[in-house]
Parts: sequence; structure tokens; C-alpha cells
Amino acid sequence: MSANAREAVMPPRLAALVQQCATDKKPDKLLFDCTNARKLWFDATKEAGFVPKNEKTKRPGLLFHDMRRTAVRNIVRRGIPERVAMKITGHKTRAVFDRYHIVSPADLQEAARKMAMPLPDLSLTLDSHLGSLNGKADGKMLN
Repeated sequence: MSANAREAVMPPRLAALVQQCATDKKPDKLLFDCTNARKLWFDATKEAGFVPKNEKTKRPGLLFHDMRRTAVRNIVRRGIPERVAMKITGHKTRAVFDRYHIVSPADLQEAARKMAMPLPDLSLTLDSHLGSLNGKADGKMLN
């Protein structure tokens, strides 16, 4: 558990679910109490249809960190900058974030496809940029 508070910005549907978790909680209590987390996670994943690895030991077939890894991949795939993704997922270091951001063969194929595409005509962008640098600023010509 971290003593550092985090700002949590989330889509409305997720915010509603978190609000349900907060119902009847006192301000000094944790939103997610880990007292019985293993059993709660096992029951939730089983109810969601994930087959447990071992019914006797209550080891789920889906771990919490599997969900975190999926979240990281989905956030990055949506084009959200990785630094923003780190803030959302709570990763403080790049090294740990990179362990969750798994590069798949499909990612490599997509990168190869993009590299094979022709580059856009950058000369128009460069010309317009240089033109603005050589143009007028505050009514005076730049030399």
C-alpha cells in the first residue's frame, strides 16, 4: 500500500462502479480492503467464467496482474502516450512499466507494415515552418 494519494481519472462507467464500492465507506477507510483479497479475487474470476487453476488451493486461473498487463497494452494500443499510461496504471518506473507492456509478434508485424508505408510529404510542412520563421513578426521582417 502506498501512502501517496493518486488522482484517478476514469471513464464514466468505471467511475460508477468505483462509486458503488465507496457506498457506505467512511472517509478514513480504504476503498479496496485487502483483508480477504485472495478469496474475493478467486470468487470474482470464477464468477466471470475464468477457470481456476486449482479449486483446492483457490489459485485463480486469472491473476490481478494479468488484468494490469492487459490494461497497459490496451491503453498503449489506443495511442495514449506511454508516460500518461504509466500515470494511469500507477507505474513509477519505466523498467516496471516495460515489464507490463509486452511486445507481441503482432505488434512487430504492425510496426513493419507501418514502416513499409511511404512517408508523408514533409517538404510542405518544412517549407511552411521555414516561411513562418523568415516572415514577419510584430510587423518587422526577420533577418
